[in-house]
Amino acid sequence: MPFRDRRPLSDTELHDLMLDATFTAGHYASRPPGMPHGPYRTVMGCTMLEIRYRPASA
Repeated sequence: MPFRDRRPLSDTELHDLMLDATFTAGHYASRPPGMPHGPYRTVMGCTMLEIRYRPASA
């Protein structure tokens, strides 16, 4: 079963090259399985906490 993921960004910044958008501390990503994302670039590095979970089954 595919996982959903949530990734809070805790410091510095991350640039999403596909979206041409820069995200800073306090932003987070939440994506359904199969959603395209990245590639990313960061100059100073960044710290993210990746949380994966399975949707509740019916």
